[in-house]
Amino acid sequence: MKKNINDLIEKLDSIKVGISATHLNYVNGNNLYYTLDAIKNGGGETWVTPYKKPQLLHHDKHRDAVGRIDGYEIKDTPTMENEPKDFVELSVEITDEDAIANVIKGIYLTCSVGSSTNKVRCSICNQSLTTDGLCEHEKGQMYDGKKAYWIIDAIEYKENSFVNNPADPFSRITSIDLGDGSMAYETFLSDKEDILTDFFMEDDMTKKGKLSADDRAKLADSVFCGPSKSFPAHDEAHVKAGLKLLDTMEDIDDAIKNKIKGALYRKGKRFDILTDDAEVLAFRMDDEFTEDETKIIVSFFDENKDADLPSDEETTEDEETTEDETKVEFSIDDYETIIKGKKDEIISYCDFLVSEVKTLTDAIESLKEKETLLSDEITKQSTILISKEDEINKLLDDNATATVGYKKAIINNILDYKHIVDNRDEEITKFTSRKIDSLVDTLSDYRNDTATSIPKVNNETLTDSTDADNSEEVETTIVNTDESHEESRIDRFFKHNKMED
Repeated sequence: MKKNINDLIEKLDSIKVGISATHLNYVNGNNLYYTLDAIKNGGGETWVTPYKKPQLLHHDKHRDAVGRIDGYEIKDTPTMENEPKDFVELSVEITDEDAIANVIKGIYLTCSVGSSTNKVRCSICNQSLTTDGLCEHEKGQMYDGKKAYWIIDAIEYKENSFVNNPADPFSRITSIDLGDGSMAYETFLSDKEDILTDFFMEDDMTKKGKLSADDRAKLADSVFCGPSKSFPAHDEAHVKAGLKLLDTMEDIDDAIKNKIKGALYRKGKRFDILTDDAEVLAFRMDDEFTEDETKIIVSFFDENKDADLPSDEETTEDEETTEDETKVEFSIDDYETIIKGKKDEIISYCDFLVSEVKTLTDAIESLKEKETLLSDEITKQSTILISKEDEINKLLDDNATATVGYKKAIINNILDYKHIVDNRDEEITKFTSRKIDSLVDTLSDYRNDTATSIPKVNNETLTDSTDADNSEEVETTIVNTDESHEESRIDRFFKHNKMED
């Protein structure tokens, strides 16, 4: 069985899967509610416009896509129990070999969409979160028995991803087409062994050419497009033969013929047998034939046995044509020319690589030189910075020392004005906690009080009136010699200890 799967994967360039993607009018595990209008009003078209969006793994946008979304439909026919009624179904072509293998093996199953929006509302207060900002309701929390969620009114799809734990538990692969028609994915997984056996049997039949009666009986019903194992479609020749026959069946109703044609064209896609007839494509391979339709087809083949098979001439012609198209002969000289041309290409490319390596090496050396210069400059600037920091620290220390001396001198002058001799150290301690500006104001007040308190005394010598002409009025100013002395000391201090703000 394992060998069959690996052999099948090697034969497949791509597979088609149907994916049930966004479920609508439903609150998913991320507490998001996608509306049906968001899809109908242009959101769905973003799957394929302006380009086919990628199928990724785990929303990793930096890895190559494993496939592309080539179509979408809005469906209202859920297939799982409790699945929401409305959903978007994607048609995805998987081209990555590992992804094809993992889908066939059933490893990739559940999915998650990546999208953006510019219209979001709160389910509790209906506030537009994209225009008015976040409201007070937190997504996922309960308010008066109701859960808050975000309503998505517009959507632009970016990608779809295979994930292990989807927020939407119903988002998953729903169908698979290996090239011979679509079938339910669950059916494929459950009947995989029989389906693969039929697939390889079909391949063997293709190699044999025209079917025998025994070969027809061995093939599974899924190989045929008509009732009672009629119209086989396991290779190009049989599909073409069936379509050719249907065009000549004048007595068969068009509805029956179109039902068979629809199935043949869908199986014929892997052989590039296509049609754009909408009436034919309206019929699907899973459309069942009625009892009357089956009787009509069986009756026809009772009279026209193997009419749905290609003739021997057609099979031989197809085989010869294929052989002629693929057969190419070369002489030894041709091979030598080809090898020489390839050798010259390799040498030229090697020369180019050597040139690129030299350019990169020169660029690296140049960067190293610049790095050295920058390193030296950084060292130089660091040295200058350290020197400046030392100068600043010294100036700060000098300023602190001068400030202490200045403050001490002011305090001593204040104490001198107050004539404090005893307990002087205690008084100095009291004044030390005050700021210099406050001490300067106090000293100025003492100086002003002292200057205004100097008295003027008139000393009159009283004589007899007869001696009045000889009298002399003497004005004497009494000066406090200690006060005068202290004022001189302060003036000298301010003169030699000027401080700038």
